[in-house]
Amino acid sequence: MSELTNKPVSEVVGDSESSLIFVVYPQALATMDYSNVWSMIFFLMLITLGIDSTFSGIEALITGFCDEYPRILARKREIFVGVVILV
Repeated sequence: MSELTNKPVSEVVGDSESSLIFVVYPQALATMDYSNVWSMIFFLMLITLGIDSTFSGIEALITGFCDEYPRILARKREIFVGVVILV
């Protein structure tokens, strides 16, 4: 990437951590053969990681409430999960 842009490595990567994944990596993918396919796979991976993180956070929230109020929420867990997801 440094050779392609005629910049030093420190300027290509930058100071922030997110620049590597959102600037350098997509630019590197653009130089590869079948760059459209690789770019779709890359962004599909990012979306999948985001959804997976959301599932674990919501499940922790639901489990905490169900453990705190077992008599109310144990019988109607499916309804409670639906309400939490809608909110």
